[in-house]
Amino acid sequence: MEEKHNAPIQFFSSNRKSDQTDLDHLNSLDEFFYNQQKVTLDNCEKEPIHCINTIQSYGVLLAIDIDSRQIVAASDNIDKLINLNTTQSNQTLEDVLPVINEVLNPHVGKSQGVHSIVADISIENNPFQCIYHEQQSLGFLEFIPQVDIETRDIRDNLTVLNNATSKIMASDTFQEAMDSAAKAIRTITQFSRIKIYQFQPDWSGKVVAESCADHMASFIGLLFPASDIPRQARVMMSLLPFRAITSVEKDSISNIVAVGNESEHALDLTFSLLRGVSNMHLAYLRNFGVKSSFTTSLMYDDNLWGCIACHHDEEKSIPFDTWGIVNQLAITLMSKLRQIDAKKSAITINNIRLIEEGINNSIISGDDFENSIHQVLPELREFLNSTGIVFQYGMKTYYDGETPDEDFVEELVTWLRQQYASKNESFSTNALHQHWPRALDYIDNCCGILYEQIHLNQICHLIWIRPPIAKTEHWAGDPTQKQLEKQPDGSDTLMPRNSFSKWVSVHKDLSDDWTTTDTHAAKEILLRMFNIVSSQIELIQHNKNMKTFSYAAAHDIKGPLRYIRIAADTIGEENKKINNKTIEKMGNEALKSANRLSKSIDAMLDFLVIEQQQINFLPIDLNSVLDDAWGILGPKEECNLIAEQDLPNDLRGNYDLLVTLFQNLFSNSIKFKKPDSELHVIVSSQTENDDITLFVTDNGMGIKLSDKSEIFEPFRRASRSKNIEGSGLGLTICRQIVQLHNGTIHVDNDYQDGTRIVLTFPKVG
Repeated sequence: MEEKHNAPIQFFSSNRKSDQTDLDHLNSLDEFFYNQQKVTLDNCEKEPIHCINTIQSYGVLLAIDIDSRQIVAASDNIDKLINLNTTQSNQTLEDVLPVINEVLNPHVGKSQGVHSIVADISIENNPFQCIYHEQQSLGFLEFIPQVDIETRDIRDNLTVLNNATSKIMASDTFQEAMDSAAKAIRTITQFSRIKIYQFQPDWSGKVVAESCADHMASFIGLLFPASDIPRQARVMMSLLPFRAITSVEKDSISNIVAVGNESEHALDLTFSLLRGVSNMHLAYLRNFGVKSSFTTSLMYDDNLWGCIACHHDEEKSIPFDTWGIVNQLAITLMSKLRQIDAKKSAITINNIRLIEEGINNSIISGDDFENSIHQVLPELREFLNSTGIVFQYGMKTYYDGETPDEDFVEELVTWLRQQYASKNESFSTNALHQHWPRALDYIDNCCGILYEQIHLNQICHLIWIRPPIAKTEHWAGDPTQKQLEKQPDGSDTLMPRNSFSKWVSVHKDLSDDWTTTDTHAAKEILLRMFNIVSSQIELIQHNKNMKTFSYAAAHDIKGPLRYIRIAADTIGEENKKINNKTIEKMGNEALKSANRLSKSIDAMLDFLVIEQQQINFLPIDLNSVLDDAWGILGPKEECNLIAEQDLPNDLRGNYDLLVTLFQNLFSNSIKFKKPDSELHVIVSSQTENDDITLFVTDNGMGIKLSDKSEIFEPFRRASRSKNIEGSGLGLTICRQIVQLHNGTIHVDNDYQDGTRIVLTFPKVG
């Protein structure tokens, strides 16, 4: 096959617009067409192929009124079947074909477009199969010649069908399944070439599997432009699963004429099995070297995935029963694809769930949720093999990888919202600049995008970005080639290309295509991201409200608490006059409880204030911090602070907060000093890479292993502290201060001779 290299073609529309959206309320193709202008190759998708008002002349058609069964139209080759006077009015099916009228009742009133075999009849030794369907108020009787086929051949075809079905469903790969299907269909139909044709994102098609005779040209791996199967033909394929063309000659067509005084108008032949073929398509098939064809649709979840095209180099027809066999193999093939995709989806969903768990675990472990988003974006970007990703929630936008500047991203999001916000739909393209010329300036790092959105209480967007790649495409002929054909009136009409030799196109302005798996994964990722972020936003707001309430409540309690302490002091002074032991005891207990409550409130206020502080990082003298923290605690009997001489001098942080940190740690050591034993608190350090690690070690009571995991949580006190005063917030405040310095704090589980607290800080905060 001759191979030609040419410049890249430029007629792509990279975002696949689903023809299925046009089928939601369609019972035919009527809504597609608003005028009957002259059809050329440039506007062939406007050709009203369902109203062609012709049939293929190998069969015969009768149209009847469903209620009266009066004949309203017939093909002009009706004399093959019966003698019908097309000028006579009020002729009924009972009058002209009583044998069919008698058996028609069970088939009347079924769903529009459903075909049923009414009867097998023979007229002048010519066997026909009568097939009936309804379209609006008309019933269509189509008489298709019976093809001679032996009982043995029927049995053999069913055996091939059963074996192929088993082989397809047992295949390890979809390619293997397609190869098996193509081979089986060629055996069943005896057509010389079987192509399995998959539609691409721009509705061009690619031959992904093939079985053909040695003398037939192979088209495996080649692309065909979208115009080869125009839009209305694709919609027709979605409505009617098969199409047989027994001859491509111009004289193979019969006209449909009105019967009696019925007005002449084009019938809607959307579901007709014999529907005529447009001159444009006949010319295409002749140029292709094909003399007959049979096509069955490949439907994936009600969407047109592709088709199986059977071509023959001689005129050929196959029995209607065989149509169903081929279509059954097409259905089986799509079932296998759904099975494979279900496995892929399960793996994809599991991987997405792992990413989601990672975000949640990061948040639970104390990371700010915005930091968690920044950490997960690289993983999401790589998940869809992208070089850049943009995540927007409300007014906040996050970036990762190679992305355009923020101004362009803002323009892009605005354009996407204008185009798709009202539809709340996704958008993907491998050539953004073809949809939005503004993107041409950013093609080097934003050529292809996959866009997902959610519009609920907040607008949420995810955009994956891919750069252009060098891409070589192999076409079945030059898809831009057109030829002129002289018409009888002397005018020229554009006709299909006459060469299908391999034609090579090289692109440098397209990214990798986005697959269906990519778009499904993107929807799932966005939904999970939206749920996580929404819940965290709500939680942050809830916590903010709770902190505000706690701060106000703590301040409000301090006032009455002062009066309680004053009252207790007054009672104590007055009691000295009467020396009542009971009153003295109750007064002392009340004063002690008030003092303890006051300290708890002070700790709570410290906790709330510290949490909201912004840190100015300055150089810190650790020795001074330790001296001040120890000194604040006042005189201490049998308690010693020992700080190593060479503490780090490159720690940066907030001096006052660090004093509070060590004051709380020293206070805990003193509180939990072993009775009748001298306490030693040792502060030591270790520097490794960019981190400074400090150890605060004491020889006190220690912390039980069961308490260590929760000791830094608010109001969680160690089991040993039952009779020791404290607010339960000291170590929580310590953790807050360390986190404000971008550090970590934990208890050394291996230390057994008391307690060792380990603090790690970055050298530069």
